[in-house]
Amino acid sequence: MTFMSNDGFELNFLSQDQFELKSMEGETTRYRRAQLYAPTASDLMAFFGDYKSEELRADFQIAQGRGGLTVRLNDSPTQFLEVSPVDRDTFQRSLQTMRFLRDPAGKVVALELTNPVLRNIRFMRVSNGTSGR
Repeated sequence: MTFMSNDGFELNFLSQDQFELKSMEGETTRYRRAQLYAPTASDLMAFFGDYKSEELRADFQIAQGRGGLTVRLNDSPTQFLEVSPVDRDTFQRSLQTMRFLRDPAGKVVALELTNPVLRNIRFMRVSNGTSGR
């Protein structure tokens, strides 16, 4: 089997819900099937707030969405997207994925953005929000 760059890799199915991908460099990454996640309005409030990426010099404002969360970029009233829950602490729209990170006490402290161009870009939480926008 070949993949975009024609690099070699090995795919091992561990169960119906898990597999491992081993790169030609020997790095192994484990994947699992997403678990159904239907957060309540109260659950969603844990994600509300402002997040900042020094790397991209960008800000996200996270608030209540129709079926998940609304993400607004750099306070722009026109640049926003709705993301839907796909797994605990993970939301997605098309090819964009946002995974929220928690501290040992369970508080949301950051999010990581992945899309076809960027991978795991960290946005640190800089303020909490308590209501939707």
